[in-house]
Amino acid sequence: MVHFFDYLASNQIEIIGINQEYLLYLLTLAPHHADPFDRMIISQAFVEGMTVITKDSIFEEYGVKVLWG
Repeated sequence: MVHFFDYLASNQIEIIGINQEYLLYLLTLAPHHADPFDRMIISQAFVEGMTVITKDSIFEEYGVKVLWG
């Protein structure tokens, strides 16, 4: 397990939790995607201004920045 956290640190990968701002934005999302976990990723991406790396084309329906889609 230590190697995993070393990998994250050495690659500047940060684990982000779920906060109130993400949950509030989540409530505004259209119901294009039924997967609650994907909807949370979309919400986090919007709030943080992040790009999502996914092949799931539904993400693009939300207007979130997608890489690979």
